[in-house]
Amino acid sequence: MTLMNGLMYQGKAYLWVDTAVWDPTTGERIGDAEKAFVGNLWPWAAVHTGHIDPNDLNKVARRMAERPNLTAESLLRDAIEVLRIEADEGRLGRLLLAYPCPEYGARLTIISNRDFLPVAKAYEPLDVGEFLCSGNGADWAKGYHGRDLTPEDVRSFIRLQAQHPFDTEDGWQGLGIGGDILEIEVAPNGVQVRNLYNLDEAKAA
Repeated sequence: MTLMNGLMYQGKAYLWVDTAVWDPTTGERIGDAEKAFVGNLWPWAAVHTGHIDPNDLNKVARRMAERPNLTAESLLRDAIEVLRIEADEGRLGRLLLAYPCPEYGARLTIISNRDFLPVAKAYEPLDVGEFLCSGNGADWAKGYHGRDLTPEDVRSFIRLQAQHPFDTEDGWQGLGIGGDILEIEVAPNGVQVRNLYNLDEAKAA
């Protein structure tokens, strides 16, 4: 129910996310929220996907902001802690984090509060070179399989993701991407956030 894409490319980490929020049981759109957030004290960023508290759409972002971490280790620790709190309150979720790395320039790590991949157990950080949230096994995505992706590839992939329904963990199928499409670039010297376009306006045009 969220666009959550990530890519490592030429020593930088990229994240993509939308802003639309959907009711997890019905698939009805209930608003827009900040599902991406960046650090204030050093260059990191994160995207959240999963269940969102309908009474507080920015709760996860605020909970991460309340933990002013200063290192990669503390960022991962804080992400796990926030996901545990979310799970205790009955909400499933994942965080895809991008942050500087002295070895590779930047790093992408995904953490979930449930087992969601054969190699990704709940609360165990998993480093990835790329992550595409939906459609990566679909017939329409075959042109992207088996090759090294670029940021431009992911941008074009997002337009296809937004056009194709996908099955959600909550048992409904639908188009779960909408609102602003944001691209976040994380490098050792800083974070850049770009609003690529508004998907609702593009569909209406």
